[in-house]
Amino acid sequence: DEQIAKLAENVLPGVGDMLKWLEDRSPVSCDGIHGFLKALYPGQKVLLFTDEQSQGQLVWDESLDLAWQVAFATGNLNGAWFQIQPITGEWIYLDRLKTKWNPFGKTRRATENLVECKYLLLESDCMDLESWCRVLVQLPMPIVSITTSASRSIHALVYAGFGTRSEWEKFRYDIEKIVVALGCDTGALKVAQLSRLPGCLRYGKTNKANQFEPFPEGPRLQRLLWLNPEARGESSILELTSRI
Repeated sequence: DEQIAKLAENVLPGVGDMLKWLEDRSPVSCDGIHGFLKALYPGQKVLLFTDEQSQGQLVWDESLDLAWQVAFATGNLNGAWFQIQPITGEWIYLDRLKTKWNPFGKTRRATENLVECKYLLLESDCMDLESWCRVLVQLPMPIVSITTSASRSIHALVYAGFGTRSEWEKFRYDIEKIVVALGCDTGALKVAQLSRLPGCLRYGKTNKANQFEPFPEGPRLQRLLWLNPEARGESSILELTSRI
């Protein structure tokens, strides 16, 4: 932890608000939730959630009428999520998923539903937001987006671009020790992971007793800090912003 803190302290020491620093330097801006998804998933389908334990509430694609955005942006106490990999959008039936609640194993969010292993999610629940941002900007990885959870974490999407799960898993294995040592949550390193959907309000969080607790100051925005859909290679955000 001391090593992580030292790494964070030595980056842009004169900057007092790293979230705003990122937001001000984002290479791309987007118009709402639809614009964000269109930037990262052109011509593809993405599963959106207002209940992360469900099979998803909407299959997004570019052809959708924009009216759907309002309900996702403002109508959900716990905010909203999206599955980080593009999907077929079709339901399938898997024996391994059969339970008394799902007797046929019906799903549209399993690894078998994915059409590409496009991204990997980096998240930290053990570091404060400022320190985690300072770590993220140093990583020599193609970070395409950074979004706040509207609580105590920040979600960073890294471009992977693999066609198969085995290729993605090798990539994950190769970087896992490095990113975990820097404070990354291993639980988020899953191919079919969900991430917070930027542009949506979150009104509170569910506590350990499974009770909803509203934020005392009112709703918070799941805030898009950084968007660079064309990020590739090993340039860090610090390197990219130094060229601007």
